[in-house]
Amino acid sequence: YAFVFCGVFVFVEQLPAAYWVALALQFLVYPQVLHWRAMRSAHPQQAELNNLLIDMLMWGLWTPALHFQHWICLTLVTCSAINIALNEGARGVARAVLVYAVGLGVGVALLGTAFVERENPWVSVLCSLGLIGYLMAVGNIAYRRTLSLRRIRAQLLDSEAALNASNLRL
Repeated sequence: YAFVFCGVFVFVEQLPAAYWVALALQFLVYPQVLHWRAMRSAHPQQAELNNLLIDMLMWGLWTPALHFQHWICLTLVTCSAINIALNEGARGVARAVLVYAVGLGVGVALLGTAFVERENPWVSVLCSLGLIGYLMAVGNIAYRRTLSLRRIRAQLLDSEAALNASNLRL
């Protein structure tokens, strides 16, 4: 999906063909490579968490490449940061922000700080819809986890009550 909203920006701004190659590599090839790497890792969950940090580094590099477009940067960084927060809490988010800042520093050093101040309405709508959909999906996952925890808690309370009843009979 990020390929689409970034692609709209690249198309509207008539950026060089190299941008299309970079977008395809970043959003179509790169995720597959990282998933492949994680699945073959001895510790796939840790590999996926490391992949999120690599994503944050890449978003830092993409920020100046895409001329600091607010909606694009907000969408990419927010989605990755939420994933990190869900898995590693505030400490993970702090580390992710630091990694993003490193990527941003390198990106600015390589590409400069050329801003495109106008926001493309199509990019804004696509990013907004993407964020809304993503946040709703995360909310749904959190809801299902909460239901599961409630169910487990109820089972534990039932087991505890049965154990206490058995102990009283002894």
